[in-house]
Amino acid sequence: MLTIFDPLEFKIDWQTSNNHRKVKSTISTFDYSKLTGMIAVGGVEGRILVFDPSAKIMSTHSHEHDSEILDLYYYDKQMQLISVSVDRVIILWDSLRMESLQVIKDSMPQSRFY
Repeated sequence: MLTIFDPLEFKIDWQTSNNHRKVKSTISTFDYSKLTGMIAVGGVEGRILVFDPSAKIMSTHSHEHDSEILDLYYYDKQMQLISVSVDRVIILWDSLRMESLQVIKDSMPQSRFY
């Protein structure tokens, strides 16, 4: 469930959950863009959902990763989003269009400690 609160009165301003969306995901990580106000949510299923709290909608989603999203980072200076998944794949996104700009895959054999 994603809940947005009014900053002055601390009352619920907007709320969304898997019951309200067609695209469902179990949240494992998230990041917030200070520039655009968008919230990116990474899921266990490898999905990235992007929400626009000001418009109170899910603006876009992507399912480029094959495993759980470990971390998300908005790089606002270049209007990009970086996602890292358990399968050791890093994807650089255009944060406005959610189009993949670059995919980096770890080609080293997986360690037994990994």
